[in-house]
Order: sequence, then structure tokens, then C-alpha cells
Amino acid sequence: MKDTKNYMQTLIGDMYDGVETNELVNSYMRTGEELILGCLFVRNYALLKSISNKFVYLTNHECASVCLLEIETVCVDYDESRNTKFSTVLYRYVYNELRAQNNMKTYNKRKINTDNTIKEDIDVLVELNKEPGMFDYYELELKSFLDSVKLTKNERRYCEIVASENSGITDTDIGHQLNITPQAIYSIKNRLKSKFGNMGGILIA
Repeated sequence: MKDTKNYMQTLIGDMYDGVETNELVNSYMRTGEELILGCLFVRNYALLKSISNKFVYLTNHECASVCLLEIETVCVDYDESRNTKFSTVLYRYVYNELRAQNNMKTYNKRKINTDNTIKEDIDVLVELNKEPGMFDYYELELKSFLDSVKLTKNERRYCEIVASENSGITDTDIGHQLNITPQAIYSIKNRLKSKFGNMGGILIA
């Protein structure tokens, strides 16, 4: 964690000195500038480190990776009109994700193999949706799979829309349906690739 902080600090220098957190979030959503995520990591390092210290089964690298991904998620989901501090939302997101990953490391081999099998079936389920009479079964299995993965509201809707439309819908169309920007769609796809790994290729191509 400290190495990541030092690296980020070297990259950003004093670039964002004096810029308020809300302004940084808005700027990231407009530009997608990844250095802003690094700045938010550095600014919230003490909080992120204190959360990471609670989960002994995760390496510093794993914790830092989760923190950066969740910072991006909070940027996408954050609504300053609710009068909630960015750090408060960040704490909840990071804590929940680190806890989930820490718990996953304690699962027995049988449970891990079962989860992997379910996740690897997502492409097959999408293909089943193309067959007459298979839609109800597919929807049930897709819902079960999506319930098993920690997803934001927009991440889940993205998966549901793409799965229901198959390859006939563009990211622009999805953005219109979700009322979000192309940059937000790009961020959603990156997070899904990180969460799903090599599976679910049709959903996040």
C-alpha cells in the first residue's frame, strides 16, 4: 500500500493541490484522467490503509488494487447532492469489497470450484437465450449469477441489457438507456472485466 502511495505521489506531484474532492470527482467523470484516481488514493491513504489492515489474508498489492477500483466506482456512483462525504462512501465500498475478497480466500476448494463453474457458464447461458423456449431458464440462471457477484446498480443493468439484446446493441445505446456518459460506460466495462476475469466475454466485449 505504501509503495503504491509513494508511486502515485511521485506521478501527481502538486498537480491537484488546492482542488476540492468534489471537483476532482467531476473532473474524472468528464475526462477519465486516471491520475485523478491516484490523487484520491493519496488523499485518502490513511483511511484506506486502516481498512486494509483489517484483512490479513490479502496482500498489499491486492488491497491497493481493490482501493483504486473502488475509488473509480465511487467516482461513478457519488452524488454530492446527498450531502455525504466522499470518504464516507469510499469507506463503505472499500470495506465491503476487501471483506468479500478476504472471505473468498478462506473458502474451501470445493466452494471455489463451484463458484468458478457457475461463472464460466455465463457465455453458455447467453447462447441458450438464442434458442426458442430457453428464455425463462436463461433469465433465472443469469439472475442467479449476477446475484452472486458484487455489482453496482449500473453494472448489473449493463449486464442485463447486453444479455437481453445480445450483440445488437451499442455502448451508446446502453448509455442512453442508463442515462450515463460514454466514459461511465467505459469505466463499467473495465470494472466488469476485473470482476469477471476471463469469463462473461459476451457481456463485456
